[in-house]
Amino acid sequence: MIRLKELRQQNGLTIRQVADLLCVSQFSIIRWEKGVTSPNAEKLKKLADLLQVTPNELLGVDGKTELVSR
Repeated sequence: MIRLKELRQQNGLTIRQVADLLCVSQFSIIRWEKGVTSPNAEKLKKLADLLQVTPNELLGVDGKTELVSR
């Protein structure tokens, strides 16, 4: 995911903390950060809420293109 690592660090969260809060493995978070895989829609919404951004902001989508509503 384009901005996951940046936003996680801005919020002072570790990979482990995010993984625990979303009930996923640390490995999943690492893979999301590297863009190897992506979270499903439910986890994307929870992740965006946790990081206090919209799912589109998390994905790096500008306001002109609406992919996922909050």
